[in-house]
Amino acid sequence: MRFPGRGDRAAGEHAFLGLRHLDARTPEDEIASLVDRVRGSPRDSDVLVGLLAEQHPLYTGRSANETSRIRGYVLASFASAGLPDAAVPYVVEELESGRSAYLVAAAARAVRGGARDARFVPYLFRAIENVKSYDDTVTFDCYRPRWPLRGATTALAEIFATFGWLGGEAACAVDRLQALLDQSRDEFSLAIRRQIERAIALIRGSGTDGNSECCPGLSTLRLPVRPFSRWWTDVKGGDDVTLEDQDGRTASLDEWLRGKPAIVTFFYTRCDNPNKCSLTVTRLARLQHAIRARGLAGRIRTMAITYDPGYDRPDVLKAYADNRGVSFSDDDRFVRTTGGFDRLRRRFELGVNFGPATVNRHRIELFVLDAHGRIAATFARLQWDVDAVLDEAVRLLPSMPRRQRASSHVLTSPGLAAGAMLALTPKCPMCWTAYMSAVGIAGVDWIPYEPRLRVVLVVMILVNLGTVALRAAWRRGRLSAYAVFACAAGTLGILVAGMALDMRSGLTCGAVLIAIGSVLSTLSTRTKVDAASVSRTW
Repeated sequence: MRFPGRGDRAAGEHAFLGLRHLDARTPEDEIASLVDRVRGSPRDSDVLVGLLAEQHPLYTGRSANETSRIRGYVLASFASAGLPDAAVPYVVEELESGRSAYLVAAAARAVRGGARDARFVPYLFRAIENVKSYDDTVTFDCYRPRWPLRGATTALAEIFATFGWLGGEAACAVDRLQALLDQSRDEFSLAIRRQIERAIALIRGSGTDGNSECCPGLSTLRLPVRPFSRWWTDVKGGDDVTLEDQDGRTASLDEWLRGKPAIVTFFYTRCDNPNKCSLTVTRLARLQHAIRARGLAGRIRTMAITYDPGYDRPDVLKAYADNRGVSFSDDDRFVRTTGGFDRLRRRFELGVNFGPATVNRHRIELFVLDAHGRIAATFARLQWDVDAVLDEAVRLLPSMPRRQRASSHVLTSPGLAAGAMLALTPKCPMCWTAYMSAVGIAGVDWIPYEPRLRVVLVVMILVNLGTVALRAAWRRGRLSAYAVFACAAGTLGILVAGMALDMRSGLTCGAVLIAIGSVLSTLSTRTKVDAASVSRTW
């Protein structure tokens, strides 16, 4: 490995300063020049990752072709500059969903700038299927090549070169590569067939026996859950985003999303990549079937929002969804914004940008929201799994719907009595200490060491009050607020009326209030999601 010298570091620092000021007015040649400077300084490859974000101002107003040229050149540069971990999601995304020979070739080449990892193997095979009918000659030796090309290559050539580079890490791919060679004689040119043969030879030459069962399966790459506090202020602004659904009905974003957990995804009907928007909507239809199959109809909402509200009018949305098996109801809608799109874009930090006429680049993105409209989980870039998404939504549901709890035809008299006993039974150590302390203080006069015991019981009561207050801050429900009020009043009654004024009625009332508060705290519904429950899987 070549370590950068002083000149390389100076070039990298200069390039970093230049990359920070790129925008829609920056000429392509200037962008390519800055990327070339970073390419020669491996330790500075991280600065290129920011250019891959779809919402970067660099792409605003550019055509789709211009956007692809810039992104492909940046991706290919990781082969020599080194592949940082932050760039892996962009590389894998292009291998899994890309249809452009230039971008897929760049992603396959970028893999060779990082560590050899068997987890790339299934994505490389996916890339073969995606691009074999669209393969073309490309080069990355310069940004604006002229014919005859220097360093000419193709997407398939880069994919098979990466298989060979993986060596023993791709041992699980040998059987499948051999099958491609034997069964697809008419699909690949002679040059590509030689590339496959060379890849197989390099893998076998690594000294590792092929094993078709060792390849890891495709996994869903998920970004971390957004912090709860960060989104609280934005949630209250949903009234500024107005929507129109497939039937022409209008409402605010909050009106259609609050009250139940919701699964929200984005698309647009003019998307020319069937592996993105069309597949997203098809998977959404499967998700709706899965919701009904689990008996969750009416408890989880789904919504698909278009990036292209000017073109995707209600009739267009309805036809597009119908053709892909989507069902509609009051909990399942396809919508476009009629006002507040920029706020919607900021709220979800959408990975999308726009050219002169329509979208020029976007990522796959799906969000799971809780009943208050807060983002609980984000699935981005890679094609999401139906069961994984539904599992995230199910975690946001209460254990039992309120209407089911109150159904009189289900609760018989014995069942009602058992339920009441269960509700009044302490369910945690703090509840037990609260009950015992509150009731025990009223009858400890006969104990010889009563003064010392009173101190212990008072401490237990105060600990219980603090615990109920913390649970209320976590759950944020109305019952939680009542629980805090009851426990605080009971604690005050015991300490002031019962102990300070020696009023036995104060002790009794305080004990009752603390018991009521503990029960209310137990019955309150959890509404906060643990931010550590979802993490990256790559």
